[in-house]
Amino acid sequence: MENRIRIKDIHDLKDNTYSILPTSNGLYEGKMGIAISYLTLAKGYDNKIFKEKGNKILHDVIENISYTEDLSFKEGVLGVGWGLEWLKQSKILDINTDFVLEEVDDTIYKLVVFALDKGLSLQDGLLGKLAYYFKRLKGRSLSTHRYRYLCHQECIVILTDNLYELLYGEEGLLNIDETEILKQIDQKDIVELTQVLLLISKFVNVNDPAIKKMFTKTMLFADYYMNILIKKGGCYRDRNPSFSNTISFFALSFYTAAKESKDTFWEEKGIQHVNDIISQEKKLRHNNKELIESLKINTLLHYYFPENGYEKKAKNDIKRINVDMASNIFYNGIYSIYLCQMCLYRPEYNESCAELLFIN
Repeated sequence: MENRIRIKDIHDLKDNTYSILPTSNGLYEGKMGIAISYLTLAKGYDNKIFKEKGNKILHDVIENISYTEDLSFKEGVLGVGWGLEWLKQSKILDINTDFVLEEVDDTIYKLVVFALDKGLSLQDGLLGKLAYYFKRLKGRSLSTHRYRYLCHQECIVILTDNLYELLYGEEGLLNIDETEILKQIDQKDIVELTQVLLLISKFVNVNDPAIKKMFTKTMLFADYYMNILIKKGGCYRDRNPSFSNTISFFALSFYTAAKESKDTFWEEKGIQHVNDIISQEKKLRHNNKELIESLKINTLLHYYFPENGYEKKAKNDIKRINVDMASNIFYNGIYSIYLCQMCLYRPEYNESCAELLFIN
């Protein structure tokens, strides 16, 4: 029997899409994440129904963006803006983001200039703002007003300075004694370190000494910490499957960051870390959330290392997932499953989807 998630389940939403949509416009658990999923699936499967649904939901999100009070990346305008830029830069959507995001740019600019962040989190902290501005800067076009471009650059400078302080300042996440690392760094910290690696690696080749310095220091710390995790082995990973998934994402982010930076030394280290971490995998995932996380990891592993048998592991994850119990959301929900399935059966879309699967 062919191992596929029931794509017809999405077709069945034709007449009642709006009756089951979340009220939030957000990326993780709201309409923006669902719109991205439909439009990505539409391109991957050349499906007009998916495209119509995605465009309809996205139109609703854009219409209400000015009324969205939440500014976070998880459920607010930062995630919506990032998602619009992702769709544009993935050549899925033809849109003038400078026009649509003009008010968002102005609001976030004031937030960045007049208040420093005290938390790193991608979902509701500094990293969410940095992800937004990195994506906006990358999406610059000939029509982008010079003043707006300079504002984006100014915000990135402020945010990277703030990031360095949160990482290496007096109370920074990574400013700790090496002997205390395992005592002080918890699962939340590993998630944030994963996000830091993925973000700053995208701009490490920009001629900015501060970003290069921060990237090198962070990779050195991550390498040291990874070696500790590998040395501790199963006794440290066996806390729970969710924690084990977090460590696997960490190893993958290290490799991805090295690959983005085009640094062969770090890339070789990354391959070794991924092999060591994955080889220690012991626990089976039992609930849907853990299985979906495992599916995302194995789908990414298959993308980076297609000859290593990860496709079979991903398909086994799909078999074990209870699709009917999956949440109707993008983040670790039904749409994450559909995107992973598309990557497995339409490998030409793996590169564009990888960034979506790393959102955590």
